Amino acid sequence: SSVEFSQTAATALVSEKVDVKPSGTYDLGMTLATTPLNIQVNLTKAERGHTVRVAPVIDGNELSNVIVSTTDGSGVASFTFSAEDMNIIKNSGAMVTNVGFRIVVDGAYADSIMVRCPIGA
Repeated sequence: SSVEFSQTAATALVSEKVDVKPSGTYDLGMTLATTPLNIQVNLTKAERGHTVRVAPVIDGNELSNVIVSTTDGSGVASFTFSAEDMNIIKNSGAMVTNVGFRIVVDGAYADSIMVRCPIGA
Protein backbone atom coordinates (compact mmCIF):
# COMPACT_ATOMS: atom_id res chain seq x y z
CA SER A 1 0.00 0.00 0.00
CA SER A 2 1.08 3.60 -0.40
CA VAL A 3 0.01 7.07 0.59
CA GLU A 4 0.64 10.15 -1.53
CA PHE A 5 0.45 13.72 -0.23
CA SER A 6 0.27 16.60 -2.72
CA GLN A 7 -0.16 20.30 -2.24
CA THR A 8 0.31 23.41 -4.34
CA ALA A 9 2.85 25.63 -2.63
CA ALA A 10 3.49 29.03 -4.23
CA THR A 11 3.45 28.09 -7.93
CA ALA A 12 4.63 24.49 -7.76
CA LEU A 13 2.84 21.25 -7.00
CA VAL A 14 4.73 19.46 -4.25
CA SER A 15 4.07 15.79 -3.77
CA GLU A 16 5.55 12.87 -1.92
CA LYS A 17 4.61 9.20 -1.93
CA VAL A 18 5.43 6.83 0.90
CA ASP A 19 5.09 3.04 0.90
CA VAL A 20 3.32 1.88 4.04
CA LYS A 21 2.59 -1.28 6.00
CA PRO A 22 -0.05 -1.86 8.71
CA SER A 23 0.80 -0.39 12.15
CA GLY A 24 3.70 1.61 10.68
CA THR A 25 4.73 5.18 11.44
CA TYR A 26 6.29 7.20 8.64
CA ASP A 27 7.82 10.67 8.37
CA LEU A 28 7.07 12.77 5.31
CA GLY A 29 9.92 14.87 3.97
CA MET A 30 7.78 17.71 2.63
CA THR A 31 6.64 20.56 4.87
CA LEU A 32 2.92 21.18 4.62
CA ALA A 33 1.48 24.64 4.08
CA THR A 34 -2.01 25.88 4.95
CA THR A 35 -3.15 25.48 1.34
CA PRO A 36 -5.48 22.59 0.40
CA LEU A 37 -3.88 19.18 0.92
CA ASN A 38 -4.70 16.16 -1.22
CA ILE A 39 -4.07 12.69 0.16
CA GLN A 40 -4.40 9.57 -1.96
CA VAL A 41 -4.36 6.16 -0.30
CA ASN A 42 -3.57 3.23 -2.61
CA LEU A 43 -4.37 -0.17 -1.15
CA THR A 44 -2.40 -3.22 -2.25
CA LYS A 45 -5.63 -4.94 -3.26
CA ALA A 46 -7.27 -3.12 -6.16
CA GLU A 47 -10.80 -3.52 -4.82
CA ARG A 48 -13.65 -1.08 -4.52
CA GLY A 49 -15.66 -0.56 -1.36
CA HIS A 50 -13.00 -0.44 1.36
CA THR A 51 -13.61 2.33 3.90
CA VAL A 52 -10.61 4.53 4.57
CA ARG A 53 -10.57 7.10 7.39
CA VAL A 54 -7.97 9.87 7.62
CA ALA A 55 -7.72 11.85 10.87
CA PRO A 56 -5.33 14.71 11.64
CA VAL A 57 -3.55 14.17 14.97
CA ILE A 58 -1.87 16.89 17.05
CA ASP A 59 -0.02 15.98 20.27
CA GLY A 60 -1.62 12.52 20.24
CA ASN A 61 -5.18 13.85 19.95
CA GLU A 62 -7.38 13.36 16.90
CA LEU A 63 -8.94 16.55 15.60
CA SER A 64 -12.59 16.61 14.60
CA ASN A 65 -12.03 17.29 10.89
CA VAL A 66 -11.79 13.60 9.98
CA ILE A 67 -12.48 12.54 6.39
CA VAL A 68 -13.87 9.14 5.44
CA SER A 69 -13.80 7.88 1.86
CA THR A 70 -14.27 4.62 -0.01
CA THR A 71 -11.86 2.98 -2.43
CA ASP A 72 -12.67 2.88 -6.12
CA GLY A 73 -12.16 -0.11 -8.41
CA SER A 74 -8.40 0.48 -8.38
CA GLY A 75 -8.20 0.37 -4.58
CA VAL A 76 -7.66 4.14 -4.39
CA ALA A 77 -9.30 6.50 -1.90
CA SER A 78 -8.85 10.26 -2.25
CA PHE A 79 -9.12 12.96 0.41
CA THR A 80 -8.85 16.74 0.38
CA PHE A 81 -8.28 18.85 3.46
CA SER A 82 -9.29 22.42 2.53
CA ALA A 83 -7.26 25.53 3.33
CA GLU A 84 -9.70 26.09 6.19
CA ASP A 85 -9.04 22.55 7.48
CA MET A 86 -5.29 23.12 7.27
CA ASN A 87 -5.60 26.38 9.22
CA ILE A 88 -7.66 24.58 11.88
CA ILE A 89 -4.90 21.95 12.11
CA LYS A 90 -2.15 24.59 12.27
CA ASN A 91 -4.01 26.60 14.94
CA SER A 92 -5.15 23.63 17.04
CA GLY A 93 -2.44 24.23 19.62
CA ALA A 94 0.30 26.64 20.56
CA MET A 95 3.24 26.54 18.16
CA VAL A 96 2.08 23.54 16.11
CA THR A 97 5.03 22.48 13.92
CA ASN A 98 4.08 18.86 13.20
CA VAL A 99 0.89 17.05 12.31
CA GLY A 100 0.21 13.35 12.03
CA PHE A 101 -2.40 11.76 9.81
CA ARG A 102 -3.82 8.50 11.16
CA ILE A 103 -5.09 6.26 8.37
CA VAL A 104 -7.47 3.43 9.22
CA VAL A 105 -8.76 0.92 6.66
CA ASP A 106 -12.06 -0.90 7.26
CA GLY A 107 -12.09 0.02 10.96
CA ALA A 108 -8.88 -1.90 11.77
CA TYR A 109 -7.58 0.62 14.33
CA ALA A 110 -4.89 -1.78 15.61
CA ASP A 111 -3.35 -1.71 12.11
CA SER A 112 -3.62 2.06 11.68
CA ILE A 113 -0.86 3.86 9.80
CA MET A 114 0.56 7.17 11.01
CA VAL A 115 2.20 9.61 8.61
CA ARG A 116 3.90 12.53 10.36
CA CYS A 117 4.61 15.80 8.58
CA PRO A 118 6.12 19.14 9.50
CA ILE A 119 3.67 22.00 8.97
CA GLY A 120 4.72 25.57 8.24
CA ALA A 121 2.86 28.85 7.97
